[in-house]
Amino acid sequence: MNIAVIIVAGGRGSRMGSELPKQFMLLEGRPVLMHTIQRFAESLPGAQLIVVLPADQFESWSALCHQYRFDLSHEICAGGETRFASVYNGLAHVGAVDYVAVHDGARPLVSRATIMRAVECAVSHGSGVPVVEPCDSFRLVEMSSDRRPEQRPIEVRSVLDCETQGDDQSRNEEFHGPQEFSEMRSRILDRSLLRAVQTPQVFQTRLLREAYAQPYRVEFTDDASVVEAAGYAIALCKGERRNLKITTPDDMVLAEALLKVHQNEGR
Repeated sequence: MNIAVIIVAGGRGSRMGSELPKQFMLLEGRPVLMHTIQRFAESLPGAQLIVVLPADQFESWSALCHQYRFDLSHEICAGGETRFASVYNGLAHVGAVDYVAVHDGARPLVSRATIMRAVECAVSHGSGVPVVEPCDSFRLVEMSSDRRPEQRPIEVRSVLDCETQGDDQSRNEEFHGPQEFSEMRSRILDRSLLRAVQTPQVFQTRLLREAYAQPYRVEFTDDASVVEAAGYAIALCKGERRNLKITTPDDMVLAEALLKVHQNEGR
């Protein structure tokens, strides 16, 4: 398959409560990022693998590769201040390929089936974005019209944003205190119309390059939103619940359990 994979790994570990970036934390005895790279190396043999890291993490990653004897071929490039900038930088390293997949480095459990569904969808439709149906119920909350002037509005993000926002600071919006909850109004959302977006998101190279020629906008929460803003339709394909993004310590515990299940299934 004539394809490149951009693996965006810009985590700093703040929400993990650790000084160690989450992509370097150990999952079943190896750094998370190594699991992610291996999934793509095995699923897409011969693909160009590009890992986007903060420049100040290059040395640490090199040391880890040496320590764990990790020799799968991949390129490293420096990330930017936003996920948009990191993908943009990664695209500059993409060679003469027909398709580009963009994946979160903190999704180490992505299956070959999900990867191939996204690729096949992109071959057929120009884009392939894996999604899953939500299990929870959702409510859209709004501030009451009589809130005190000194209180700032609370920004509400959908389930889609939570899955795709990346490591931008804007994800850190939270509710702070019972007085804010008491002034909220809410309404139920029809969850049958919602989908949680995952990665890898796969696109025709020409299309993705054109989309990333746009100036950055705050609503660019993932690659699909960038491509859609360039005027292209987004094709969805089936994702998997086990393809979780590691963000918190609880996610790491769940990832360990899921990885053990996967290993047992392979025996």
